[in-house]
Amino acid sequence: MKHELIFFLLLVCVIFISSMSQVLLKTAALKTYQKKWMEYLNFRVIFAYSVYFFVVVAVLFILRVLPLSVVQLSDSLGYIFIAVLSRFFLKERLSNRKIFAIILIIIGITIYIL
Repeated sequence: MKHELIFFLLLVCVIFISSMSQVLLKTAALKTYQKKWMEYLNFRVIFAYSVYFFVVVAVLFILRVLPLSVVQLSDSLGYIFIAVLSRFFLKERLSNRKIFAIILIIIGITIYIL
């Protein structure tokens, strides 16, 4: 059980890192570039996709220990992380509807895992 808890916490960290990567991609997309190819070949984009590769490899190792149903369900934590990170880094508004959805996601994950 302790072993699975460690891997679950690792999974949450990996999902958070993936969410940070998506916010980084959004900041790269909002920036204007002099040349069209620079939209795809700049540090932010290359770094974000490199992080995605790391996430995929990490999830493969996590899947050796945790059931797919737990990993797939936990992936919905990314919606929460992205909403919160977007609020802080991109100054996007968290509407009441989004807050309600976040609460529902947390309740759903908690019910399923317990």
